Amino acid sequence: MYTWVKLGDLVKWTHGKGPTAGKDTPVQGLCTDTRELKPGDIFVALKGDRVDGHQFIQTAIEKGAAAIIGEKRVTCPIPFVEVANSLTALACIGSELRNQFSGQVVAITGSAGKSSTKGMIATLLGPNAMPSPASFNNLLGLSKTLTLVCESVQYLVLEMGMNALFEIKELCEHFKPHVGVITNIGDAHIGRLGGREQIKAAKRELFEFIATYPQGKGVVVNCDDPLVVSAFKETFEKDSPVTSYSALGQNADVRILEKGIDPKNFHLTLKLACRDQAWTKNLPLFGLHHTQNIAAAVATALHLGLSPEVWSSRLDSIKPALHRGQISQLSGNRVLIDESYNSNPTALLSSLSTAAQVKSSRRRVLVLGDMLELEQFSQKLHQEAGLQIATLFANTPLVVLGVGKAVEHLVATVEKKLGKPCGWVVPDAASAVKKIADISQEGDAILIKGSRAIQLDKVVAALSAEIQ
Repeated sequence: MYTWVKLGDLVKWTHGKGPTAGKDTPVQGLCTDTRELKPGDIFVALKGDRVDGHQFIQTAIEKGAAAIIGEKRVTCPIPFVEVANSLTALACIGSELRNQFSGQVVAITGSAGKSSTKGMIATLLGPNAMPSPASFNNLLGLSKTLTLVCESVQYLVLEMGMNALFEIKELCEHFKPHVGVITNIGDAHIGRLGGREQIKAAKRELFEFIATYPQGKGVVVNCDDPLVVSAFKETFEKDSPVTSYSALGQNADVRILEKGIDPKNFHLTLKLACRDQAWTKNLPLFGLHHTQNIAAAVATALHLGLSPEVWSSRLDSIKPALHRGQISQLSGNRVLIDESYNSNPTALLSSLSTAAQVKSSRRRVLVLGDMLELEQFSQKLHQEAGLQIATLFANTPLVVLGVGKAVEHLVATVEKKLGKPCGWVVPDAASAVKKIADISQEGDAILIKGSRAIQLDKVVAALSAEIQ
């Protein structure tokens, strides 16, 4: 939080009914969860679908909150700011803090790769760059992100998620990005939006904002994705500022010329070219799809004016985001590939393609959870994923462990296509831990991926006890 922000500023920004005393109280932080509250924080009581934060006001006071922002005034020994809607009030605070920020704001959206790309961009931009924390990609999360900004931050890298049309538009209006990146346009949220063209329209809202924002500085475009290219052409004039990238070696400002996976440790190897220079790297990331994220990050750094000498010196510092391609060596010469954060058809295919292409004799153990939010497309897309697995691993030792309900269609399709039993389905993560203990063998490469609600990170945690 900026050191100059006082409680009176929050009263003004939220149009709240503030206390007569305490307006000069410094604001050292805002908190919406008493489990994370630090003494001196201001507690914002949010009314959610399941939990009403007003029930925890007394807990916040006992833990040392400096003030309360809420919708239901209560008698308490610390200042209370009464607002009409707590989430709206927090968004107003976030918007005003964004207005006070004098640095550059980069916004990232896409069907897959948002979080990984966000972290990579922040790494290449350097120590004065701040990415939004994990899962802070909606109005609440990005508003909270702005409360973390301090005077030393020069670059703010924001992830923007969406479940419906106009959500990214709203986020842009609040947080005003200068530069936009759409990583790709795939099938995530297709059940809610109805098709890829609708998904494109929702993602394109980022480009549309920047095209009309007076301080907009252009966009970074993935040349390998026809829908992203289409969104760009539909939004911008030909002479608009743009930096392009390609993980397929296409003609672009930033290109990946070579890529592969080290068969010993499953690390990513690549050769990257920017204009007339090239770099060869071996990075502790799983997934050929990360080459697209790296290219996007380099293109963004280039777009913001960083020299190749500066951003290339930071390439070796790139690490995978939590549960997004982390690689660990387990006992028994096994490799654990943790992609447990989330899953959708596009992201799953990227991970599977990488696992299949590694020239290694290791048996592949695919621990795959349900892909959620596919609704009426769920059975069809899980079956298609099963067909892809059967094709990719036709000549590779394979075990598929499905976790959930919809993934039954995937496992059944794999077995039918391959003409042999090679899979199991269990109902939850706890059952998956037990099953892996039964079926795992020396030398296995275990890939774990599923939608977040399936909680496959618990399987990762259980296996991580065996990390060498």
